[in-house]
Amino acid sequence: MMKVSALGSASVLALALGLTACGSGDTGTPGRESAPTEVTLSQAEDGLAALNLVANEALSWEEQSFEDGVYTFTNLTYAPADAEERGFTIEELVIAAPRVTEAGHVAFDRLNATGIAGDAEGPDQVEIARVYIDAPGPGLAALIGDVISGRADAEDYTAPFQDIAEYSFDGLGVDSVSMTTVEDETPLQLRLGALAMDSFDGETLSSFVMDDFAAFSQDATQPVRFSLDEVRAEGLKAGLVQALFEGGESGMEPMSDMLLPVNMYSSVALRGLNVDADGVVVTMEELTGTSRERGGELVQVSEMPLLRVAAREGTQAGDQVAGALEMLGYEAFDFSMRGESVYDAEADRMYTRGENYLRLEDGFEIRFDQDFSGIEAYMERYGAAMADMFDPAEGAKTPDALSPAQMDPALKAAYEPLMLNRMRIAIEDRSLLDRALDAAATRQNVDPATVRSQMIGMLGMGVMMAPPEIPRPLVGSVSQALTLFLQEGGTVVISADPEEPVSIGRIIEASEEGRFDPAMLNVTVRHEGEDEE
Repeated sequence: MMKVSALGSASVLALALGLTACGSGDTGTPGRESAPTEVTLSQAEDGLAALNLVANEALSWEEQSFEDGVYTFTNLTYAPADAEERGFTIEELVIAAPRVTEAGHVAFDRLNATGIAGDAEGPDQVEIARVYIDAPGPGLAALIGDVISGRADAEDYTAPFQDIAEYSFDGLGVDSVSMTTVEDETPLQLRLGALAMDSFDGETLSSFVMDDFAAFSQDATQPVRFSLDEVRAEGLKAGLVQALFEGGESGMEPMSDMLLPVNMYSSVALRGLNVDADGVVVTMEELTGTSRERGGELVQVSEMPLLRVAAREGTQAGDQVAGALEMLGYEAFDFSMRGESVYDAEADRMYTRGENYLRLEDGFEIRFDQDFSGIEAYMERYGAAMADMFDPAEGAKTPDALSPAQMDPALKAAYEPLMLNRMRIAIEDRSLLDRALDAAATRQNVDPATVRSQMIGMLGMGVMMAPPEIPRPLVGSVSQALTLFLQEGGTVVISADPEEPVSIGRIIEASEEGRFDPAMLNVTVRHEGEDEE
């Protein structure tokens, strides 16, 4: 169900801010072309009236013209009588073919607003260079009309069109946004270069692009700077577009649909992340993902070549991180990752393929492989459980209000059809162990060999205290693998390779009842030296 929360005053500024939250389109969309739809002056005036742009005492402008079906307002000002409501100005507002449909909904062909600025008084300041939408479908045009007119302010408002296909458009965009505000007595600055959605036909959004986003919290003790050069997505399916428009207002139902293993996008990418939180600096070159259907298989690949965690000294948090890095012999933590999953719809099976790892450069590498089946039934049950738990119609529940007693039965039932075929995790030391031993030895003022012996001794004591339910051969293999790992480094490999697929729900139930037997999964733990890898 398409819903919109109350957006404040019945104004074009509300439209601008609403579009800023949603997305946008081709920055080359012209503002003064003739309207594709022919309308008479009377029809256009009816459209303006439905938008609350006629006989509105709070609105004024220097010039107004109507030509070729296009209304143009110059230097439009909104000055509400209510002192608590913010005013704004728009240098130029162009609306092509405004009209009211036979069903009583607002429609138009194009909207272009430039030079939007909030009232200069007060701590909150907003400036938007341009907001535009080209060829909105009937649902989107009606929704925007309700936002501008103020009808969407009603608490029980529901958009007049429920089918996402009615919310099509050729382009929708926001250019150059800057905002300053105060949140919890802390000044906050926001900047957005552009946000663009291009060509949504009701089924697929061609592209979504956000450029040059930055936020700066001017907290006196813990300032935070956040910037992101680009977010780009292509080939987004309607379910994801609906989630963008609804902004999470309608509960978990759309999310339950997106959980199903279907192709929801072609590619996504985040580039140029930079976060400085009180001296803890995180940078990421890019994070990319692709989704392709090939021969009955859905192949999804995600890659992150470099995420760096470093420190800027001179702050409490920065000094602490700098000290930890120095103790371990690093200038920064450099992480990378890659994952590739394959969903075979005919076999209802999801498994990893190719390289799947999380790596700390000169530290460690964790490699993982897994193979599950029963995916569709699991996703359907899990999504239904989430929808039931968070559906506003079911008593307006919230995550905080849910007790384990409410969640456990539905989630356990969801895991029943999910079958584990195999799983393997390999943890390889790439110098982090020696670095940690050296750091601990320095703190204790002893040599690293002494610390290594202490850790092996503590491991032995822990093994002796292992619960009797765990088979002794497994305890022995864990002890041997970890001891060799502490002595030599290398790799610890944990594998589950049951003779027959095992239900995850059965594993959870057995664990809770204290009768879990690792033999049901054929769990093995072993150590591999460098020569064996």
